[in-house]
Parts: sequence; C-alpha cells; structure tokens
Amino acid sequence: MRQRSHPNVIKFVGLMEPADQKGKVQGMLIDYIDNARPLQDIEFISADECDKWADQIRDAIEYLHAKELVWGDAKPANVLISADGNAELIDFGGGATKGWVDSENYETYHGDLQGLERIVS
Repeated sequence: MRQRSHPNVIKFVGLMEPADQKGKVQGMLIDYIDNARPLQDIEFISADECDKWADQIRDAIEYLHAKELVWGDAKPANVLISADGNAELIDFGGGATKGWVDSENYETYHGDLQGLERIVS
C-alpha cells in the first residue's frame, strides 16, 4: 500500500508491530485528513456533489483493482469528505458491513462495485 498513491485513497504511512512479536501487525498508520467528515454524516448532498464524489470513489476503486487490491468494506462511513470537498476511501483493514455488500461478495472486486452502487443510490 505504501507504494500506491491516488488522490482519493487515504495515504498509508506504515504498520505497528509489537516489539516482542515481530511480524504480527497491531495496527495500520494512515494519513490524517484535517476537518474531514464521513459521507454518512452529511445530511444534504447536491446533485453536483453526488456526481463528483461518485466519480472519485469509482476512480479510486478502479485504481485499487488495477493494482490488484480490494477496498473490502464499501460503505458511506468509510468515505471521508475532506475540507476541500473531495472523497477519500478509508478502512482497508478487512471485514464488511451487512447491507452494503452481499456476504458472498465480501472482500472481492465485485463487492467493491456492489458497495459503490449502493453508496451512490
């Protein structure tokens, strides 16, 4: 992830490993987005914002898939809207949320696209 860069994907900084358990990942360090809001918390979205954010999310997913990576948990809570009005995908830790992606599509390319469709609708 560190070598991947897309304006609508949160920047990966590094991994945290416990000192006594080399190779075991305790957490991921990601870039901080000042004054960002989760998409799910935005009460009103204009048609222009909807189109812009849908395009940005779609472009980010296509980028990830081209790099053989899966977002894995597509839902509005995992899209941050930055202070400058751009969407950024977050939460690449695995898992999925019922209602956004069908269970057979968890952590797959198809699941990312299905989640995108549901976010946009």
